[in-house]
Amino acid sequence: MKVLRKHIAPLRAGIVLAALDGRMGPLLVLLFLPLGRFAPHAQGGASLPSMFAGMGALLLPVCSACFGLLSGVIGTFICNLLAGPTGGLEFSFAVQDAPS
Repeated sequence: MKVLRKHIAPLRAGIVLAALDGRMGPLLVLLFLPLGRFAPHAQGGASLPSMFAGMGALLLPVCSACFGLLSGVIGTFICNLLAGPTGGLEFSFAVQDAPS
């Protein structure tokens, strides 16, 4: 069975990408926090990279989810604009009978 898809809801796609990117944020924090240890330190105080490491641990998941939402909405909008002239997206599905 073939299905031709010519429209995708931009807000729904943006929400899905925001959820996926928001869940990637804590993983990125775990990657970037140890890297702050290797940043050069200023004399007599904390350096900017080490201060960002603490604030980034809080802001990175939120910013990641926001950028995921924006990129999902904009990308889906562009996909919908191009679906008309190019013929849309074609999906193929196989229908299976339920096991008895």
